[in-house]
Order: sequence, then structure tokens, then C-alpha cells
Amino acid sequence: MCKNIIIITISLLLSITGCSIHTGKAVKPIETKIDETKLKELADQTAQSQYDKNLLDWKPAKISRELHSTWEKGQEADPNSMMGKNFTPTQYKLYDEGRFYFDDGNYDMAIYNWNELVRLKPDSSAMYYNLGLAYYRKGSLNEAENSFKKAIELYPNNADARINLGLVYSDKGMTQQAVELFNDVISSTPENPDLRINLASAYFEAGLLDNALVEFQNAVNAGSVSWDVRNVMGTIYYNKGMIDKSISEFEEAIRLKPDEGSIYYNLGIAYNKINKTDQAVKNLQKASKLTPNDSGIHFNLGYIYYSKDMMDEAIEEYNKAIRLVGNDAEAHYNLGLAYASKGMTDKAIEEYKRSISLKPMVQAYISLGICYGNKKMMDDQINTLKKAIELDPNSYPAQYNLGLAYCDKREFQNAVTYLQKAIVIRPDSVDAHNNLGFAYSGLSLFDNAIVEFKKTLELRPSLIEAYINLGYAYSKAGMMEQSKDILKRAIIISPYSVMAHYNLGSIYATTGDYKEARKEFQKVLEIEPGNSVAKQMMEKLTGR
Repeated sequence: MCKNIIIITISLLLSITGCSIHTGKAVKPIETKIDETKLKELADQTAQSQYDKNLLDWKPAKISRELHSTWEKGQEADPNSMMGKNFTPTQYKLYDEGRFYFDDGNYDMAIYNWNELVRLKPDSSAMYYNLGLAYYRKGSLNEAENSFKKAIELYPNNADARINLGLVYSDKGMTQQAVELFNDVISSTPENPDLRINLASAYFEAGLLDNALVEFQNAVNAGSVSWDVRNVMGTIYYNKGMIDKSISEFEEAIRLKPDEGSIYYNLGIAYNKINKTDQAVKNLQKASKLTPNDSGIHFNLGYIYYSKDMMDEAIEEYNKAIRLVGNDAEAHYNLGLAYASKGMTDKAIEEYKRSISLKPMVQAYISLGICYGNKKMMDDQINTLKKAIELDPNSYPAQYNLGLAYCDKREFQNAVTYLQKAIVIRPDSVDAHNNLGFAYSGLSLFDNAIVEFKKTLELRPSLIEAYINLGYAYSKAGMMEQSKDILKRAIIISPYSVMAHYNLGSIYATTGDYKEARKEFQKVLEIEPGNSVAKQMMEKLTGR
């Protein structure tokens, strides 16, 4: 995740060495993204999430076939039929007891009775199918596969067994076998939308979203009016970056089921993706009314309010999320960001500490370190940033901010060490090169400083601070003419830069060109009439 970090912009004088620190928002909240999960189960796939903060992302609705009775589809009891030979009273009793347990959700007892049934009646495709369905509902996929295969072996035209075997293959990630079975059944009943949905599900779980989308659309064309289908089509379009189509599907799902809060949630997230935050808030608020105990809704509302700089509202929503879900590291972390943005540093520190106690995260340590820095608690800042680096040595913000902390303590050798590490991670960092130049200046290594300030200007030719700093480094290295040239260029870019005019005046004074020096100090006073240092310099130059 991209962080807005502390940036030190330095303005160096010939007679005074200074460090001016400008702090913006520490970091932004954790960004949302999409994960696919089982139908009607909240997403829980992000590495740092204990509850959903993203799309309420449904899996396609797999539609299994139902149980077969002992008298199936008008068939006569016949050894060559799906049912096999006539049932005996004992076999009827085993079927009925198994059916009772199956309907009650007690799949173990259903399996116990039906295993005994197929032992006594091994010629019944329908009963092997029922046994397979019980195994499937229990989640015993290997046993379900064997039972469905036996049902097909006994009666190859058992379409229901083929469909459910396809579902088993799909659940086991055997996409090719699942697709072959579904297509085989669809070829005989192409108008059945449920079969299209199952085929789409197999494609979906294999990550073949384009194929899944085609089959879901085929299901719709075949007459499916399932809001689940339109909802999952919306998530696929979202994954493909086709947000407008995603929104259309979610709106159609709402038309089919206007009281389903999860769809409003998804619609809100989609609107937020294209920065239509007002519509996003409207739909998330609707979702909150329909499903008030969904912490993810409040988390995302907090995120949007934060992005709109509505910190009071963000804080309220993050607190609601925390009350619903309990202690959650990300919620406390983002709440800390909102407090920090309001300047409530102590409250921010409290939330970052809670977040870290629940789950040590690099970004939480960095944000906590920045807060310590804002309170001038430099040792705490340094120790905290070192903990961030222990978690992730390749964290640019951690290495960079630690270098700045050492700059602030005037421990320039340590600052050089960490700023160099930051540059290894991010070689094109303007801020890291500029501040490394500052650290070298603090060590009086002006040749090194010149190299870094030049690199800064290569990366950002319009950065006025780098011109001023380079001019300073040239002057300290005794290269006065180069210093003048660079400061003049700085003034062309920023004619009202007090520091550029002051430093150029100082160079002129040092080289004995008092007339030009007075012009520059006079310009400083025109821009900033109360500048006491420029007044002192003018007084010193009087009569010269």
C-alpha cells in the first residue's frame, strides 16, 4: 500500500543550517479489494482481515439435484431401470429412515442406513445416487464421487448422478472433467438454466471468468431470475475492471431482491471504485439499515468518509465496526489514522498500540513512529521504526522515516545509513536523495551532498528546495560561481522564494559584490517585510 510519509524539505543558509519538517497525513486506510468466497458467506481471504471489508462477494449458486425416491419418475421396478428390482420391506425401512435423517441434516445416520441399503440392493442406481448426495452434503467428496460413479455405471442415463458428479469434480478443482459432464447433460436439455449455472460455477472456481460470464448469461437467457446470478455477474465484471457493467448487474439484482442488504453493499463498493462517493455512501447506508450488524459496512463507510476528509464521520463508523466485530487490528489501525488526521495524536497512538497488540503490522509501527516524531519523542520514534524494519526490512517508508528521525536528532551518520537503504529499495525517490544530501551536508561531506542534490534535480527538475540545497553545498565546497548559477535558476523557477534570494545575497556578500547582495536582501524584505535576518544583513552592508 502506498503511504504518504513525512517529508523533510531543507532550506540551508550560509550562516545557518536548518531543517524544516513538513508532515502530511501519515498513511491512508487499507485499500479494498475483491476476493471470491462461497455463496452467501462473507469474504475472509485478505491476509490482514478477520472480517469482510470488501465486496460481499458471492460464489455462484451450485444447484445439486434432489434425492430420488423409491418410485422414481414412473419407472417400473426392473433390473435394468434406475430403481432396480422391487424393494423389500426391510429395504423400504432403510430408505425411509435414511430419508428422515437426511432431511434432518444428520448425514452420518443417513449414510449409515443407505450404505446398508445398497449392500442389500446393489442393483439400484437411484440409491447409490442418494448415498452419494449424502456424502456430498457432508463434504466427503471422494466417497460422493465413488457413489455417483457407481450410480452411473448401473444406469448410464442417470442425468442427476452426472450433474452431481460434475459438482464433485468442480469442488475438487477438476474443472475439465466437470465441464465435460455438464456439457454432456446440457446437450440434451439446453433450456435448463440450473445446468448452465453449474457449468458457470465450474468455470468460475477455475478462474475462467470469461467462460463463467458466458454461461451465467446463458442461464439468464434460459430464464434464470436468480438475484444470486446477477450478483455474481456483478462481481465478475468488478474483477475485470468493468465497473459500469458491474453496477448494472448489482442494480438488476436489487430489482429482483430489493431487501437484500449485501447487494446494496456491493453496489456501494462499486460506486466507490469509480470515485462516486456520494452514491457509494447512499448504498452502504441502505445496506446498513438492512443488515445493521455487518461490521464490514461500517468499515467501508469509515474508509470512504476518511477519503472525503470527513474525519468525525470516519471515526464514528470505525468505532461502530469495532463494537460489532470486537478487537480487530485493521479497524483500530484505520481509526488511528482518522485521529491522526484530526491532530488527535494521543488518541492515534492509543489506537495504533491496540492494533499492534492484536496483530503486529508494519504500517501500524510506521504510523506510530510518525506520531512519536510529531510529539518530539525521538527515541520512541526510532525504536518503533526499527520494529517495523524487523518485520519488513524492505519497507521503504520504515527505512526512510528512520533516516529522517536520525536527521532530526542530528545523528547524521545513522541517517545516511538508513536513507541509503531507502534508496536501494526505491532508487527514484526524490525525497530520499534530497534528505541524503542533507545528511551528507551535516557530516560536511559536501561532494557527496552535491551528488545527491543533483540526482534529486534529475528526478524532479522543478523542486526549488533541491536548487537551494545544491547552491548551499556548492558554496560550502568553495564553488561560488556554481552556487550563484544554481540559485539564479532557483529564482527563475520561484521568483518569490525568500530562501533563494537570501542565500544568493549571502553568496554575493561573501564574494564582495555588496551591491548585488543588497539587491537580494532588499528583495527578501519586499517579499517578507518582517524578515529580521535580512534586515540585519542590510544594516551590515550599509555604506559598503
